[in-house]
Amino acid sequence: TDLEGLTSEADFHANAYEPAVRMLTSLGMWPMFAYTETINSSLLYMTDWNIPPGSMFNPQNPYAGTVMGLGVIAGYIYLFHNCLSLAYFSRGFLEETFPADGTPIGYGAAGQLEDGFPWAGGDMSLITCQSEGATPYHDGFDAAVCSPNPAADIGETEAVEFLLPTQVNIGKKLIPDFCGHGKYRGGLGIGMLQLVNKPGKSLILNAFAATDGMGACAIGRSGGYPGTNDVVVFAHQTNIREILEQGGTYPRDFVEMNQWIKEGKLRAETVESYKGPTPSIPCGDGDLFATAAGSRGGWGDVLERDYDLIENDIKYNWITKETAETVYGARVDEDGKVQREASDRLRHEMRERRKQRSMDAKDWWIQERQKVLKKAWHEDIRNLYSDCLKYKKFRDQFTGMWQLPEDFHID
Repeated sequence: TDLEGLTSEADFHANAYEPAVRMLTSLGMWPMFAYTETINSSLLYMTDWNIPPGSMFNPQNPYAGTVMGLGVIAGYIYLFHNCLSLAYFSRGFLEETFPADGTPIGYGAAGQLEDGFPWAGGDMSLITCQSEGATPYHDGFDAAVCSPNPAADIGETEAVEFLLPTQVNIGKKLIPDFCGHGKYRGGLGIGMLQLVNKPGKSLILNAFAATDGMGACAIGRSGGYPGTNDVVVFAHQTNIREILEQGGTYPRDFVEMNQWIKEGKLRAETVESYKGPTPSIPCGDGDLFATAAGSRGGWGDVLERDYDLIENDIKYNWITKETAETVYGARVDEDGKVQREASDRLRHEMRERRKQRSMDAKDWWIQERQKVLKKAWHEDIRNLYSDCLKYKKFRDQFTGMWQLPEDFHID
C-alpha cells in the first residue's frame, strides 16, 4: 500500500498514526484476499506499507493524532474494495464486483438540563445503515451494508432515545430518489428526522463521521450516476407543536420537511443545511433535526434501465415519477405503468441531446490544461496541490498528465 502524496499533518482532526492505519485498513484489504471469518497477523507481515513521515497518517508530532482520524482511514478501507472489484470486473467476473464506500452519518450532543445537570452523548444509528452500490448485474441493496460494525452493536433507535433524552425520533425511513441512478441503481439512503424535546437550559448538536465519497465510489460505474451526499438540516423555532396539538401529522424526513416549509404547512424561523459534518449548532425546544446517510453510485447507463425495474421502483415509491422521466427517460401513467413507445421516443431525444452537449476528450483536456497553467482553482484546491506536489511520484503524474514545464510550482 502506497500513500505517497497524502496530505501533510496539520491542525485538523484527520491525523492518525501508523498502527491505526494498519489496523483499520485490514478490515477492508485483507478480506479481499483471504476469505476467512478472522483476521490473522500473517497477512500483516505480508503487507508492505509506504506511509511517508510527516503525512497525516504518519505525523511526527506525538500529540497530533485524534480518534476521529478513523473516519478518514475508513475511506481508505474502501479503496481496496473498489480497485479489486474493478479488476475482477475487467476480467469478466461479476459476482466478485462489490463496489463499496463509507456513507455513514452520526452526531454528538451536549447540554444542560433544566435542573442544571450537564450531559453529553451521541447517536450513531445511521453509521451502519449504508446502502450498497450498484453492481454490474443487480441493484444495490437499500441501507443493508453494515461495515465496519454490525447494527446490533449500536442498538435500536428506542435505546438511543433513552440515552439522549432531548431527541424524539419522528421518522426513520428510506428516502425516494436518494440513490445513485443507473442501468442498475445504488441502494436508497436512509434518513432520520428528530424533534428536539425540552432540552433544558442548553443543547448543541454536531453531525460528524460523514465520509461519503472518500473511497471514490461516490462516482458511478460504467456510465452510472454518482451517489448522493450526506444531508443534515436544522429547522429552528418551528410550529410543529401547534400542528400536533391540533391533531396534525408530522414530516418524516428532510425531503418532506423542506416541502412542508416551502408550502407553508410548516413554519421555521431559520433553516440550516449541510452536506457533511457541521459545526456545533445550538438547538431549542420544537426544533427539527434531519439527517440522511448518503448513498452509493449506480452502474451503467440510466437510459438502459429495464422498464419493468422502473415500474417496480414506482410501485414501492423507491423513485418518483418525475425522476423516472427526467433521469431514466420513462413516461409513466397515473397507474405507475411505463408507456413503452412514448418512453422509447423520449430516450432517443435524450441521447440526441447528449451528443449536442458532449465535448471531445482532446478539447476538454486543452480547456482544463489552461485552468492548470493559470492555477485557476479555489484556495483550498491550490493548497492541496501545493502540498502534494512536494512528493516526486505525485509531481511526476500531475505534470505528466497536463504536460507542464519542469519548473511548474504553486506558491
